[in-house]
Amino acid sequence: MGSLETQLMAAIRESKIDVVQSLIEKGCKVNVGDVDNLTPLHLAAMKDHYNIAELLVDRGANVNQKTTDKMAPLHYAAVRGFSEIVELLLRHGAMVDPLDANDRTPLMLAVIRDHIDVVELLVRHGAKVNIEEIHGYTPLCEAVWNKSVEMATLLLHAGAKQTQSQNLLHYAVLHRHIAMAELLLRHGAYPNLRDDQGDTPLLRAITCCHLDMVQLLLRYEANPNFANSVSGITPLHQALKVDNRETIFEDLLELLCRYNVDLNMRSGCKMVTPLSEALCNGDLFCAAALVRAGADVNINCEPPSLWPDPCPDNLMMAKNVSNRLVYLIVAAGFDLTHHPLPSQVGSNELKVDSEIDEWLKYMKFNPRRLTDLCRLKIRSQMGNRALQVIPSLQIPQSLKQFLLYRDIVTEKYTKPRT
Repeated sequence: MGSLETQLMAAIRESKIDVVQSLIEKGCKVNVGDVDNLTPLHLAAMKDHYNIAELLVDRGANVNQKTTDKMAPLHYAAVRGFSEIVELLLRHGAMVDPLDANDRTPLMLAVIRDHIDVVELLVRHGAKVNIEEIHGYTPLCEAVWNKSVEMATLLLHAGAKQTQSQNLLHYAVLHRHIAMAELLLRHGAYPNLRDDQGDTPLLRAITCCHLDMVQLLLRYEANPNFANSVSGITPLHQALKVDNRETIFEDLLELLCRYNVDLNMRSGCKMVTPLSEALCNGDLFCAAALVRAGADVNINCEPPSLWPDPCPDNLMMAKNVSNRLVYLIVAAGFDLTHHPLPSQVGSNELKVDSEIDEWLKYMKFNPRRLTDLCRLKIRSQMGNRALQVIPSLQIPQSLKQFLLYRDIVTEKYTKPRT
């Protein structure tokens, strides 16, 4: 770079257009760059000196010349949000999708910096919205990661496609960004896609205790029975693990039931139902909620084939949690026919309570009350819809409470054993 070119760069930095014009008239070359091949036009675009950029273009500056790291003037203008410079360069023949050293286009850089006016301008001039940079990321990925619903909307309307491998919906769910999640779902995001950890967006939403997100995903056909592909954890089993179960579990359960969750689906290598897991954890609150929702009290966890002893049934586990839970499970139809009496159980029996055992003996050898049999028959027709159907019935409130087993009062929620 000669003396005139050095003076030209200094004049551009200081925005002295008269000096720039004088140097050009003296024969200064406008396409000579510095050691990094940064030309006067690059510098003018970088500094947002519109009049100088226009003068340079009129005097033959190359609008597509690149620096050593493959940055064109359009890259510099776009990344800084200088829409007037961008328009000037495009009007004078600048390529709309030049690639820098990382295969990023001006559109990608503008999206990263959230310059929506520049993005609109580039899209209008035909910028490719699905082009991938060196790591395989698209402009839409950057918009979602920036949590910019406006930018993502613009790109989707311009034809941006969702790259499922980037798990953009999972990202929106994890960051509790319901507007972004709904936008992605509305434009074709697959709600049952599993990420690298095997989780679906629904599993992630339940982990985050985000009821509105759970409802949104279910509305867009997220499957409430799709388990984690690694651990086998189902959405309902995951709901048993959240921290604030006392305030959220019943609402989660009702939502999942509304969308046909399988209340008795076994999970993982342990092959336990949600009810069995709640009982194993000593979780009275969740176990009672599952029974009231319609969980089958006669399905037990299945022991491994080499396990010499039978796995405790739900009633035996309930005895170790609460007497009221025992009453509830029996009222919900537990089959006492093959349930061992205290005298028939070996030393491995769970918690023994003489009062409850006497009651169980009576229930085993005597018929149930007609009202209890009627309740079982009515609920058997509802399946997992009890929580939705019963409140809508045109019957007295006391009967609704009876059908929901609310006549059997369970103790307040207590933290499960650790």
